Amino acid sequence: AALTETPQVEVVLTNGDVIRGMVAGGNTEYIVIAAGEMGRMELPLMNVSRVLVLIDNNKEKVPSDALAEAEDRIYLKNQDTNVGFPSSEGEAITAEGIRFAGRGGTEVTYEWKEIAGWYMGSSLPVKMPNALLATAVCSGGTRLTGTLTSMTGQTLKLDHVIVKEVPVPVAAVRAIYFVNGRVAYLS
Repeated sequence: AALTETPQVEVVLTNGDVIRGMVAGGNTEYIVIAAGEMGRMELPLMNVSRVLVLIDNNKEKVPSDALAEAEDRIYLKNQDTNVGFPSSEGEAITAEGIRFAGRGGTEVTYEWKEIAGWYMGSSLPVKMPNALLATAVCSGGTRLTGTLTSMTGQTLKLDHVIVKEVPVPVAAVRAIYFVNGRVAYLS
């Protein structure tokens, strides 16, 4: 993405699902992603484990999940050090970046193009239902898990375990895997 535009992000949910798109806004409870074919999705921050900004090989600039710490951390793209902010101090998410009430009372703002990654130390695990679940792998890297509620020639609808009902255009679906139920793979 051009530096004047909001770069694409990869939001990893606590159940392992991945949503790719552009940040369209948010508040202290949600991040809103314009997720291409799936439209705008409000993702609760308590169910987000990390947000990676997908420019300049940023994945190399943030630690693996095993090294993520217990508090929220912002990893900046042009610095080797990280800057941590406890989530209880409140953050504001916009299409342009993230504003934090920093330690000491001053506000700190980072534009998305300055950020390599954002790890959420306060994430909550998702209780997965025992029903038959489908994981839809979509074009652009998005992966969604939920109960398949309907499918027409145009749209597949998932009752996602976090986001609730998500309409997925059939043209965007690259593969569907069934987990957690009556399907047994033989190979």
